[in-house]
Amino acid sequence: MPNNRSVRVRLCVCEPGEQKPDFSLAFDLPAVPRPGDYISLHREDKKTPHTEDLIVRHIWWNLETTETRTSSSEDEERVGNLREIGVECEMALGPCSTDNWHDMMLQHEANGRTIKRFDVSRFSVREKDLPKAKRKARRQHT
Repeated sequence: MPNNRSVRVRLCVCEPGEQKPDFSLAFDLPAVPRPGDYISLHREDKKTPHTEDLIVRHIWWNLETTETRTSSSEDEERVGNLREIGVECEMALGPCSTDNWHDMMLQHEANGRTIKRFDVSRFSVREKDLPKAKRKARRQHT
């Protein structure tokens, strides 16, 4: 549910070099992202900190109005409304990309597409390289 301090946006996610979105997701955010911003999506079925990473391309402001005239006097002015804010993003390779995301991005690159990477100086760890969590033995009640 949005609160008074959040804005609902729809992230429209495109594959590298493509214009047509591959999928979209709605989010309530504290502000509208700007072109060039990095966005990392954590899905609950993945272990933290691994993410699907995006770079914002464009912001689409979808507005509506009941005004049909091209001009009106100030006292007759009809104010329109916001329908939706679309945030067009391109898939990117980040320092904590999930293994599937990382492999998919490298496949796009192998197929001749230019992929975008987060410009960060941070250690990157693949999911497969993390130590496996040890299971705690169940205690027997006596």
